[in-house]
Amino acid sequence: MNKIKIIHVHGDIKFFKLSNSFDSPEFENTIVFIGKKVDYDLITDDKIVYFERKVFKVDHFVDYCKNADLIVFYAIDIVATRIILALPKNIKIGWRFFGFELYSRCKESFITKNTKLLIDEEIKIEVEKELIKKRHKNRDSFIINLKQKLHSILFPKKDDFLQAITRCDLFFGLFEEEHNMLKGFFPNLPTFIPISIDALPSISPVLIDNKVNKKENYILVGNSRNYWNNHFEILEIIKKTKSKVEFKTMLFLNYGYEGIYYKKLLEFAKKLNQVIIIEDFLSIEEFNKLSRNCAALVLNSKRQLAGNNIRKAFEYGTKVYLHENNLFFKYFKDNGFVVFSVSDFEKDYETGNLILDNSSAQNNYQKLLILIENNSHLKFQKNIKEYFKKN
Repeated sequence: MNKIKIIHVHGDIKFFKLSNSFDSPEFENTIVFIGKKVDYDLITDDKIVYFERKVFKVDHFVDYCKNADLIVFYAIDIVATRIILALPKNIKIGWRFFGFELYSRCKESFITKNTKLLIDEEIKIEVEKELIKKRHKNRDSFIINLKQKLHSILFPKKDDFLQAITRCDLFFGLFEEEHNMLKGFFPNLPTFIPISIDALPSISPVLIDNKVNKKENYILVGNSRNYWNNHFEILEIIKKTKSKVEFKTMLFLNYGYEGIYYKKLLEFAKKLNQVIIIEDFLSIEEFNKLSRNCAALVLNSKRQLAGNNIRKAFEYGTKVYLHENNLFFKYFKDNGFVVFSVSDFEKDYETGNLILDNSSAQNNYQKLLILIENNSHLKFQKNIKEYFKKN
């Protein structure tokens, strides 16, 4: 069998490493970055092919891809959508699902009431801005826009994004339960293949005991400033509850959209003495150190989020609290992990019971090893090769 020629299309340099799961003698991999020159200048690997987003031409890129067997898009944005719809049918398309692409289209099912109020406020402000702009346009421009809107109502354009995901052949996601749930919203999702999980460093599980004993009195809340984290409910618990043991709260606000939600969150968090706000982007070493020493990770997201943060928590014997409606919660429970709900967090915060016992830490480490073994790079690659044999 000839090598499968794969082109990996990235729009964010932080996620290049995700392509490592395709490293195989049977795959011929090319990594492409479509983005800004300022980001490309940070890349040290001269094998990465660069296309500048500012002057990007879809037809040129499609011609570049003509000999590929598979093109993998790491998230589907506007540029990826245009490329996908222009690619010839003989080229297979893989979609490394990030989450925002679909969840943003059904977000009311995955945000809390507090979060929804702030998002609605933001939408209202944006609408008012648009109305102000329109008032300054001349009458002719107004009439042209009105005609265009009437035309779009009478002859609605098909959603390019939905056409693009229908065109995709493979959906690389975390677990099949999520894929099945999302099919309830988007019936035409591509064939599911579970992504692989990086192997753990060579370390004895016995060391987990020492890690648990050396936990410091702080917790991590959320993974970014994005509203999917539903931060406010957790901060309200911290605000109203007097803990028998003093714990600091580290709040990750170092990346994500800076809208009304973020501004209100920052304003609220700054009033709480227990909260330490992290606004600078951390190096891998700094992030690992925080994850290793923290007592607990608290995620109030109702959708899959922060998978790597949770994996680190299991690796380091950290106590994990998840929203009960998050599919991660059921998934990890079903796979034998000891995880806790946000309701549990409220009780544990009051009593100071935020450090995982050694037995549960050991259990989670062992279950993580099994999960990694069942989702190895080799098994992932085998699934892709089997797909190509059948198709």
